[in-house]
Amino acid sequence: MISFFLKRLLKNKEIYFSLFISIVLMIVSYLGILFFHKKINLPYEIHNSPFLSNIAEGNTTSAQTVWILILPLLASLPMSGMYREDKNTGFFMNVITKTTKKKYFTVLFGLNVVISFLVIFLPLLLNLYLLMMTYPSVNPDGIVNYMDPIVLGGTDLANLYYENSLIYTLILFILNGLYGAILSSIGLASSFFIKKKYFVYIIPFLINLIGFTLLNNNYNPMKYIVNDGGFLSVDKFIYLNLSVFIATTLLYMWGKKRRVLL
Repeated sequence: MISFFLKRLLKNKEIYFSLFISIVLMIVSYLGILFFHKKINLPYEIHNSPFLSNIAEGNTTSAQTVWILILPLLASLPMSGMYREDKNTGFFMNVITKTTKKKYFTVLFGLNVVISFLVIFLPLLLNLYLLMMTYPSVNPDGIVNYMDPIVLGGTDLANLYYENSLIYTLILFILNGLYGAILSSIGLASSFFIKKKYFVYIIPFLINLIGFTLLNNNYNPMKYIVNDGGFLSVDKFIYLNLSVFIATTLLYMWGKKRRVLL
């Protein structure tokens, strides 16, 4: 069943579209830092580095803003609408005669999480790679690169930020990928209750906007998708998203049991 979905995924234009848009944003962000965010070099101060300038932290660019807004769409496009498409076209009944409903939905849910994560995580690695090929990989200094938000915004990963900025940055990328996977799972779970495929993509997008506008600073996803001069309350963010993911999983299990008629 895994090979069945992977073969379909490789033929799906939406995953290539999602990757293309992601890669373009990463390159635009890199070029924006390279050509438009040059700063005067003060003595010993690090202004541009892979850890201060990547799209998930540091300098704010228009590409960064677009990334924040469309991340749920990029994560959802590859697989979250697959069941709704199968159901609308009648292909689902053909597939289910060759396997079981349980196997179909279990593999679909698991692969959707993995693919959504990778679609977000891998382009971020590209952005970091381009910057590492351009700027020295020097950790920010706790004194010369001191910023008030870093001290006042929390200390969950403060020591790691200064001692091993690469690991800190990868953790931030992982949070981006997990957030995208959770939003994509919400879209997939909602596909049991709607008939229009494009709503599968719109729902995660709207939830993302609600998170930006209604959640307080400790839970606001913007603080974890892009982190400009501050640290993360990782435990609170994980608890919130873990709760959402568990609720989504339960909704998905209920939907496949009660809403799928064979």
